[in-house]
Parts: sequence; C-alpha cells; structure tokens
Amino acid sequence: GIRDAIFVTLQDGTSKRLGPAFLAGVAMRGVIRFCQSADLAPEATHVPYLDGIDLPPGVRENNREVARALVPAMRRAWADLSDERGTLPFKHDHYLKIWQLSGPKINAEFILFDEAQDANPVLVAIVEAQTHAQIVWVGDSQQCQPVGTLVRRVKEIGRGRIATKTEDVGIEKIVAGDRVVSYSV
Repeated sequence: GIRDAIFVTLQDGTSKRLGPAFLAGVAMRGVIRFCQSADLAPEATHVPYLDGIDLPPGVRENNREVARALVPAMRRAWADLSDERGTLPFKHDHYLKIWQLSGPKINAEFILFDEAQDANPVLVAIVEAQTHAQIVWVGDSQQCQPVGTLVRRVKEIGRGRIATKTEDVGIEKIVAGDRVVSYSV
C-alpha cells in the first residue's frame, strides 16, 4: 500500500497534501487505465488527470512527479492482480488485460469487428494480433468530434503489431493513415 503523503505545489504557489488513501485510489484508477490500454506495463502516463492539481491537458505538463511517484504502487497492484493468490478485487478489466498480455489466438479465419470506433486500445491490440485471420474493421463514419478533442494515436508498433507507445493530440492533427485508439472530450 501507499504509506506516505505527497505534497504538491499548485499553480498559485500554495501547497496541497495528498494523503495515502487518495493516492491509493488514484493509483488504482491508473491500473484500470493501464488495463484498457495496449501498453505492456503500468506507467506514469496511465495516472489520470488530477483536477485542481494538474493543469488542463494540452496547456503544459504539470505535476507529473505525482504520476511518477505512483508508478511503483501501480506496478505492485498489477503484480497482485496478476497473481491468482492476489488479494485486490479482481474485475473485468483485469482479466481482459491478462488475456491480452498472454498473446491469445482467436480460433477464426475471419473477424468482423463492429463499432471499432468505440473500442478501447486493449481490444484493438487483441484483434490486431490475430495475424492469421482476415480482419474487417467496421465503424461509424458519422461520429464527428469537435476541434480540440484529444485523440490517442499509435506512435510506435512493437512486436506482434501491438502498440507500444501512444500519444495524445488534437483531433485536427490526425491525418490519413494514423491509427486512432481512443479519444476524450
């Protein structure tokens, strides 16, 4: 568990204490975000935006020391969740991520992935890894998002055609051929 508080300096110069219980909750939300990603391990990028502490996304990077400080706790939590003798509550996101990391092979010659525009990166990674099958991605072309919508696109593809790095950019920066894996308004 997390035993120590973290003190952060806010934009106005004041200091705020983040207690262990709050930090544990943020770390567990980071584990869920990791589980919904195509990434291979929990990282600081999985720690969610902290309202009132972080600046709004896109303004500038802020207080990532909180995120970096939580990475060891997230990795310990993931190790517990990955262990059949673990004690943390085990949920759908956890077993789906464990399955994705195991490199599953879906026994099919043809995969039709409907509503692909709504799929989270872990599901996309599972389907993309099925190189033995013909894959048809079906999405709704009428789902338009406004300028400024943050879109997560694949930056680097690793072994097995799995996204190893992603980046968040404004939707207006997306070009033909980009692989978009999620967005948030």
